[in-house]
Amino acid sequence: MTSESLQYMAVIFLLLASPGIESVDACALYCLDGVAYTTCPSSPNQHLPAQCNCCGLTSGCQLHRSDGTVAVNC
Repeated sequence: MTSESLQYMAVIFLLLASPGIESVDACALYCLDGVAYTTCPSSPNQHLPAQCNCCGLTSGCQLHRSDGTVAVNC
């Protein structure tokens, strides 16, 4: 097992062992290629910084390529 795997296991253990935490949402550990910026309904006219993937974004956000096309609807 790699040290990175052990670190993730330790974090998950600590979260699950903490009182009051009933569930944990895990984020995918990958980045989509070609994402240039993000848009979200809360800031409709703003180009927000590019995100690796949809993890942590609210529903309705979109990841865009540099030509303006939508790469992913979150």
